[in-house]
Amino acid sequence: MKILFVVLDGNISGGNNIATVMLRAAAKQGFDIELLSPTPGELTQALEAEGIKVHLVPLGRSFRFDRAIRLANHLKNSQIDLVHSHTTLGNEILCRLACGLSSIPIICHQHDPTDFYNQNPLISTYQKWLDRTTSSLTHNLVAVSENRQEAMVSKRGYAASKVKTIYNGINLEKFSSQTQRESVRQAWHLAPDETAIGLVARIEDPKGHATLVEAAPLVLEKYPKSKFFFIGDDRWPNQPYLAKYRQRLSDLGISDRFVFLGFSSEVHNLIQGLDIVTLPSWWEGHPLIVLEALASRKSVIASAVGGVPEIILHEETGLLVPPKNPAALAQEICRLIAEPELRSQLGEAGCQRVRQRFDETDM
Repeated sequence: MKILFVVLDGNISGGNNIATVMLRAAAKQGFDIELLSPTPGELTQALEAEGIKVHLVPLGRSFRFDRAIRLANHLKNSQIDLVHSHTTLGNEILCRLACGLSSIPIICHQHDPTDFYNQNPLISTYQKWLDRTTSSLTHNLVAVSENRQEAMVSKRGYAASKVKTIYNGINLEKFSSQTQRESVRQAWHLAPDETAIGLVARIEDPKGHATLVEAAPLVLEKYPKSKFFFIGDDRWPNQPYLAKYRQRLSDLGISDRFVFLGFSSEVHNLIQGLDIVTLPSWWEGHPLIVLEALASRKSVIASAVGGVPEIILHEETGLLVPPKNPAALAQEICRLIAEPELRSQLGEAGCQRVRQRFDETDM
């Protein structure tokens, strides 16, 4: 069987990482695997180096039916037996249409944490109709959390019988080691009594960086030896989010307490240097970084949005806060700084929960 995996783009990101894990697992089981991406990037380069055939095919918006026809011809010419999409809704709709035209089954894996339709009511109505209509062309639709599964049925109008929840999973062993902790902290020039607080995510507003920036002065007022680390990059032209956050930190006079580390392929090592991991997002699907931090036995504070409460049980395996609430975030950070035993307990309990429920082998 030849399976074509369709990804969001050629970059390394959460949804693309999940697609890659599944792609490699399918290849190990003897399936013939190919990848389709609208753009090149680190991910496509890495997979090509592993011998995976990569097709760079621009898809575009959901109304580009001409591209759906071209994709249908591509699927036929490549003798694809199954399509597994991990992309945005617009691209996914085109993939559904292409598979319908070429009589090829498609599984649509939806990582988007919320429903994005056009703000124009007329266009939005059309998009919703097109989404519901083409969903009948899918073999199955995969949600990454029960929260998302409910929304796919109640808000998007998908047939409940077609939607299944498959939680994201991670490589547990990769995140279980603590051997690099001291070397990472030394590289960061951290003193033993300094608390390292991190946010690991692509730098943009929905990931909650501004919330942590605004929470920081409240934390530093009580615990001036706290230091904050942003691990991730701003992928937009001219890096507008990065510039905005740097300016705000300068205005607050706390630039020296923040470190911007950029994108890293060594997140599993960098997490070891942190004491507290935060993810104050506005919305989430089923975030890998929460799983990775818990597997690393770190205490995690995250917004109670999307599938996050299905990972973090408040006060048991981590702490949940409302989104866009710097005061609540600061309060919980201060609580964990003051109670190192609680940090340890939450980290251990979180690690056990991830091991029991979110192993990538099960996924």
